[in-house]
Amino acid sequence: MCSCTKGSKVYKVVIVAQIIYTILCLSSVYTKLFFVIDENGKYSRGHLSVASFAYAGVLELVWMTCLLIEYKNVVLKEKILIISVALIELVAIVIQVMDSTYKYSILGSSFVLILFYIFQIEIECKYDKMTKIFNQRYYSIVTESLTNNYSVIVFDINGLKAVNDTLGHEAGDKLIKSVAESLQNGAGESGSVFRIGGDEFVILVKDTKKEILDNIV
Repeated sequence: MCSCTKGSKVYKVVIVAQIIYTILCLSSVYTKLFFVIDENGKYSRGHLSVASFAYAGVLELVWMTCLLIEYKNVVLKEKILIISVALIELVAIVIQVMDSTYKYSILGSSFVLILFYIFQIEIECKYDKMTKIFNQRYYSIVTESLTNNYSVIVFDINGLKAVNDTLGHEAGDKLIKSVAESLQNGAGESGSVFRIGGDEFVILVKDTKKEILDNIV
């Protein structure tokens, strides 16, 4: 849900589906649709238990799709990481369907949570949360590791404060995102775009040929 744009159709559908699913889960105490707990406290699955796992699988696919859309401009490695986390979770769901014991459920869930945590750290350390381009921290890491000659093209946004003051911060954020996307399109495969401040951007080009730099500018 956190990966879907708030207010979008997908977000609303997921919210409604989650509410319905929660109600069905709670009602299972009496209806025994998803699970059954006998008088001895022993857990077993209900008639629609497979449906709950199918629902989890669909949510996982929605999450993966939304995240790939949100981070559409990230490098291939991060896209593979997103898909890998989702596929491993789907495998864990399949294993739980095949074996109803607690040990597989706990093991699968724990493993996926660890992977997701690693994924979040990887993304947040490299990408700016708002624009989804590289952030200042990653810029420092990249420039420290460069050994060959490279070029730096610096940009900032004029009038951002005026936009925030007159049209609101939502309009200012939209402006920042638009500039980031324009710079990324302009850099293409030749350069990497970083947001190093509120309205400051850098395109790092691993080349010093004038014609390449002129073309990007």
